[in-house]
Amino acid sequence: MQRLLMLLLTVLAGVLPSAANAWWQPDWQYRKQITVDSTAQGMPLGGGAGRTPLLVRLHTGNFTFDGINEKGADIRFVAADDQTVLNHQLESFDPLLGMALVWVDLPELADGQRQDIWMYYGNQKAPASANGQLSFDPNYTLVYHFDGAAGAPPRDTTAYSNHGQTPTGAAVDGVIGRAAQFTGNAPLMLPATDATKGILNTATLSQLPRGASLINAGRGAHMVTPDLLAALDSGHLQQAVLDVFEQEPLPADSPLWTHPQIIITPHCAAIPDRKERARHTAWLIQSNERGEALPNIYDPNRGY
Repeated sequence: MQRLLMLLLTVLAGVLPSAANAWWQPDWQYRKQITVDSTAQGMPLGGGAGRTPLLVRLHTGNFTFDGINEKGADIRFVAADDQTVLNHQLESFDPLLGMALVWVDLPELADGQRQDIWMYYGNQKAPASANGQLSFDPNYTLVYHFDGAAGAPPRDTTAYSNHGQTPTGAAVDGVIGRAAQFTGNAPLMLPATDATKGILNTATLSQLPRGASLINAGRGAHMVTPDLLAALDSGHLQQAVLDVFEQEPLPADSPLWTHPQIIITPHCAAIPDRKERARHTAWLIQSNERGEALPNIYDPNRGY
């Protein structure tokens, strides 16, 4: 269920009415042509990519931001037939700074072709239609933009709602909008859901540089144990520190106990005494009676 986001070179051309079949909707006053070029003159892919989220970067060098809704609510993307509306998500939109990042759901991206789509805008009455849950297909386990409030866990934009369980620390300017800076002091914890089960497998572990070490203090279901052992035995990983396991307590005959490159920790963040537990319980009861939001509410629909 994992796939790396593919970033494609897009070229925003001027308005070319003759290149389209017809004007999509009369309520939209303007449109821009976007050409996705996977030919040898553009960016060859080496094979068809299938359904792909396409990043469209608008800035004052290719877009004037005149006549568009101040929040980008009137943006619509339409296929070359001027009939098929494409799903999209606004990652960021700031007409004052003249910058916007938009993900567009391309149903099919072939290699060696030029594909045109149209961006319509200029309808101040249009409701917002951007939706990340529709823009990223089910093969994406999670997508984080790291554009939330400082100190808040990142929120997953896909339909799986695999929201981060911990803040990621400092947010910085990245290659695409905002990004998380991982320094080792603020690990990102993921929830245990059907979508994240087995996410630490041969495919993802192989993305680490040879000689790297792994620390899993999130959820045991994330780890595919045979794949971890294979990565350690082959020398691709140097060491692993494991605090959680798919089966807990860890069975006595598990090879994890005796592997020379694995350190096992007891999965115990704190040992509160009875007074501390009673004080915390009383605080929860009082907060609930005051109608305040309670922390760590379990959602059976999401599974965490």
